[in-house]
Amino acid sequence: MVRPGEFAPAHRHTMGAIRFVVEGDGAATVVEGEPLPMEPGDLITTPSWTWHDHINPGDTPIIWLDGADGPMLHYYQAGFGNPYHEPQQPVTKPVGWSRKPYSVLRPQNTPAPKATRNRPPYRYPWKDTEKAFESGAEAPGDPFDGILLRYSDPLSGGATLPTMNCEVQMFRPGEKSRSHRHTYSVIYHAFRGSGTTWIGDEKFAWEQGDSFVVPLWMWHAHENNSREPAILFSINDRPAIEALGFFREEIRE
Repeated sequence: MVRPGEFAPAHRHTMGAIRFVVEGDGAATVVEGEPLPMEPGDLITTPSWTWHDHINPGDTPIIWLDGADGPMLHYYQAGFGNPYHEPQQPVTKPVGWSRKPYSVLRPQNTPAPKATRNRPPYRYPWKDTEKAFESGAEAPGDPFDGILLRYSDPLSGGATLPTMNCEVQMFRPGEKSRSHRHTYSVIYHAFRGSGTTWIGDEKFAWEQGDSFVVPLWMWHAHENNSREPAILFSINDRPAIEALGFFREEIRE
């Protein structure tokens, strides 16, 4: 949480991170000189070794969920970081700058981004996510995850970050998923609505604002037993598991 008038000093680290906004508006995360507005439902990435700071010039607190690959870096003893030489980095790009070079539809005079091993910082606005749900509301959906959207890297179309994927899914009223398990862990946050999730032999009821975890290799299934759509945001370590050759999945018949 960043309260009105507060800011988090600019810094960078080898740890990649994401920010999923759950409450408030008027604040921004500045990444590599670009201010990325923060509104409920927005996802903002701060990839490894990018300068970033958080500012809240508004009059209400801003609250978001942080997700990071810190435990992995701690295990490999590869965690580095340093502060910026000033409390805040200068803003050198206009709001919405990254939408031009990394958008599927780019102005003709905008050069295509060059291939790089580093992911660009990016903001995925909730209004775009909401439109995608509306367009797919009548689709059959995934048997395990309902209407599932993945936040793809805007440069390659791959995982959100090299070590982590972010996803958001909608379960329509009465929709129930099949049970499966896999060798990656998932952290869920109930952004809208309510429902239940079976994890192993235990039933968890959740509603807006709740968070819960499905550990790796645990059978799990979701259900929306309400009359309104339910939306779950999630972050998982599948990209790292796949890169190491450890991915495995089982489906319960």
